[in-house]
Amino acid sequence: MTTQNAYNAEGHQIMSIDELQSVSMTAPTDISPHRDPRKLVTARNVLLTLIIASSAVMLITQSLAGGNIATEHVYDDGVYFAASLNVVHGIIPYKDFIFLQPPLITIWLAPFSLISHVTGTRWAFEAARLFTDLISVVDICLVAYLLRKRSTIRQILGVGIIAYSENMLWGSRTILIEPYLVALCLAAYIALLNGETITDSRRRMWIAGILFGLAGATKIWAIFPMLAALIIIWKIRPNQRLRLVLGTATGFIAAVAPFALLVPGKFLSEVVFTQALRGANGLGIEARLQDLSGIPDLFYLKYISATLAIIVLLAIYLLAAILIAASLNTWRQRPGTHLELLAAMGAALIGISFLLAHSYFNNYGFFLAPFISLSLATISYPFKSLSTSRSPVKFRVIATATVAFILLTFAWQDSKLATKPGLALITTVSARASAALGNTGCLWSANPGIAILANRYTGDQTACPHTVDWGGTELLFVHNYNLAKIKNNPAIQRDFLRFLHKSDRVFVNWNYFGATEMAYLTSHFHKVSFQQNYHLAKILYFRNGIPN
Repeated sequence: MTTQNAYNAEGHQIMSIDELQSVSMTAPTDISPHRDPRKLVTARNVLLTLIIASSAVMLITQSLAGGNIATEHVYDDGVYFAASLNVVHGIIPYKDFIFLQPPLITIWLAPFSLISHVTGTRWAFEAARLFTDLISVVDICLVAYLLRKRSTIRQILGVGIIAYSENMLWGSRTILIEPYLVALCLAAYIALLNGETITDSRRRMWIAGILFGLAGATKIWAIFPMLAALIIIWKIRPNQRLRLVLGTATGFIAAVAPFALLVPGKFLSEVVFTQALRGANGLGIEARLQDLSGIPDLFYLKYISATLAIIVLLAIYLLAAILIAASLNTWRQRPGTHLELLAAMGAALIGISFLLAHSYFNNYGFFLAPFISLSLATISYPFKSLSTSRSPVKFRVIATATVAFILLTFAWQDSKLATKPGLALITTVSARASAALGNTGCLWSANPGIAILANRYTGDQTACPHTVDWGGTELLFVHNYNLAKIKNNPAIQRDFLRFLHKSDRVFVNWNYFGATEMAYLTSHFHKVSFQQNYHLAKILYFRNGIPN
């Protein structure tokens, strides 16, 4: 007997009729049927719009309020923007300067680097920060789209969790890579899925792979959601395995080849080996568990009571373990949808890798946030039998009230965090500071963000030192921020001396200079008073003969 087959609109076989009937019998009951697209003004869409809009307002408030304009938030944002400024001037990462990230972030920021010719680097930098907020809002919208087949309460829960996660604020407070990485990974999932089922379309599988490859060229972490997809496809779509892998390789190679092929050895050394070998830094295991949860202000519980913080943390992860165990139990009778599997496996791979990694910083949790939100929105909860009891309406009211309480609490806490200056390590670059840095000759600044905000960045000029990452230079050669090793490393000190020779002004931490470099600095430069809010070891020097 010939088996009948079902086909999609593109003419590709989806599954046999027997498989289709099996899925229809086991599919979760909370996947909503198709809706009339003409009915846009619904309670569901209004709630989604309010959540997304309120998150956007908080992100923009964080960028504009609390003294954040003209301030250096973190070291990394200046590094990324400085690298992009270099690229648009033909100064190539890995070949001409040290850069420890894949190159695509420089292309994301290139439009703002180009307009800096008109606006100056400061306002182009601030515009790029606001653009990063926009990308974060796009991430929320992509989560909403992935959950479009789910019931209203589940879609609202998933979208609200990412929108009001503290990690959304931490990862969007300035130019960081995570929002761009998440956008590409979620776009890859959308290409990969037909509703909540892995597509059998060869074209869409190629597109998903290319998007994963571009994500990897933005940050190497994209390997985790891509592996989650490959593991699932390996069994259910064996004919698509190679397409996903080749598509990923195509996207990655196309993005990195113009940079990496010039100096493949340096590319591998900086982007792969240095990141893999870097020493421990950032948050410890307890702080990581607090941060990865995304619960606003949970981190600050330890300042109230260390015991209470540990109890709350254990309770959160115990509840998560119970829900996961219950969901796994239901999967034995009702296999999860492919979106559910992608979300759960992606969250597990990312979460475990972050807990085991040598280094961890607050913005890392942004990458986990969408996978947690998708998992919470698609997981099979152990309370479903209660909804079919004698009081289904009462159950729905309780469930809705619980979700509303959680989201409103998160939103309230986030709204306070968004206006708290302490969210960023702030160094204000005032007009006086800009004037102190001077406006002629080459400036070597150990913090490129300060030079950018002062409109004094010169690393993109041919005759000046092409250095954007002081910390990266140290990590490349000694794999840790060890003062003694840095001062005694010939390669680092050779670079430092070369930068000094090319500079007219330097704003650096002289404690990291060896004897030869310090002797050159003191004999050819004179100290200029320059007070900063932090980084006090950095002192401004002018070359002798250049007036203060």
